[in-house]
Amino acid sequence: MTDEDFEISKLIGKIDFGELTNGKGVHSDADTQKSLYFLDPEFRAKRQIYSARELESLTLPPIAWTVEGLIPMGLCFLGARLKVGKTIFSTALAKSVATGTDFLGLRVTQGRVLYLQFEDAAELTKRRNRKLELQNVANVDFALNFGSLADPNNMKILGDMLVSGYYTLVILDTWERSHIGADTADRMWIMDQVDKLQRTARKQRITILLIDHLNKSFERYGDIFDAIAESSTKIAAADTLMALFLKGDKHYLKVRSRYAMEVTYGLRRASGSMVWEIVDDLTPTARKIYAWMQANDIEFVDVALIHEQLEIASTTTYEALNRLVKHTFLVKEGMQWRMPDGLESRIDSASHDELIDGIKW
Repeated sequence: MTDEDFEISKLIGKIDFGELTNGKGVHSDADTQKSLYFLDPEFRAKRQIYSARELESLTLPPIAWTVEGLIPMGLCFLGARLKVGKTIFSTALAKSVATGTDFLGLRVTQGRVLYLQFEDAAELTKRRNRKLELQNVANVDFALNFGSLADPNNMKILGDMLVSGYYTLVILDTWERSHIGADTADRMWIMDQVDKLQRTARKQRITILLIDHLNKSFERYGDIFDAIAESSTKIAAADTLMALFLKGDKHYLKVRSRYAMEVTYGLRRASGSMVWEIVDDLTPTARKIYAWMQANDIEFVDVALIHEQLEIASTTTYEALNRLVKHTFLVKEGMQWRMPDGLESRIDSASHDELIDGIKW
């Protein structure tokens, strides 16, 4: 008898088959009972098998956000073409988390940051830190010669650091350079590595950010995430996808997450600094929805009503509503959106056109 058979035999002796199956369809022969060992409560608890009713009664911790509404705990992937600014972006993120200051105007969870720099030399990292006024921040650790994560010993060291509880945010810049010597064509190996990082990030309730080069031109795909998916195997395990890209001379950040609606932000660097900020992201659709609600004195809306009345696609509607919420023109309640209290005073002080078209971001 194998160890597994012995474990199963112990479980079978404790199962009340009549109770667990309501007395339906269960025979008393040993073979049938043995095949139902998975009904044992201990077996189910160990593997987190729940009925829908049991799952509903579970008390689960809230989603932990490193950057509120933008970057949750778990594995995050940032893709961008060369020289778009992804390292400046991620270093600014590291500074915000380390100092507890807002990132893109959004609140952060303050904590220590580990930045594994696999591409740039120490001097270039120092120069970038000075530009971002990071040189005197003690709460960010830069690892400049960590060694390839294709080496199991280095991967184990990283694993020990991740589970230590010491870091809130860990950044790998870039993923390709972090695995020098690995067979990048071995998709199963890559998925195994990424899966380990994702499971660790979730268990420790931290964020691991993988930065990656995007070599494909997304224009021919129609969507930058399709281009990223074509370029990379690892994104299937990501909890959040971010794409930093240029259109003309303007930067944009597109975000897709398991925990929030997809949204695209216009970005710029604040005057005289290297700090990123969100700009001009009230889309024509957001303006149209808001103007329609105002004109028809509508207090509550949902996506179905907007689709019916304005014939706007659901994905576009969600994004537009989220933008209106972010700028406090609407308040989200469950699956509905409403005008906020006190909005009348804002409207009295300015015409509708001035309120919408004259916003300074």
